[in-house]
Amino acid sequence: MTEEEFIELARAKYLEINRLNELPGLLEYEQGFVDIWMDLGRSVAQKNLGVKSKDRRKKKD
Repeated sequence: MTEEEFIELARAKYLEINRLNELPGLLEYEQGFVDIWMDLGRSVAQKNLGVKSKDRRKKKD
């Protein structure tokens, strides 16, 4: 993954993070923030590791 690809993924989540300011309470903000960062982390990991193999017995790509 290049720096530009990471920044593009993070930029997409930036708008979602800004929308959290409209939530009424701190708890809702915190839950939304955690969900967004978990999704971003999952996206980065999938981009770095690639797609899972279809054959569950295959150990290497």
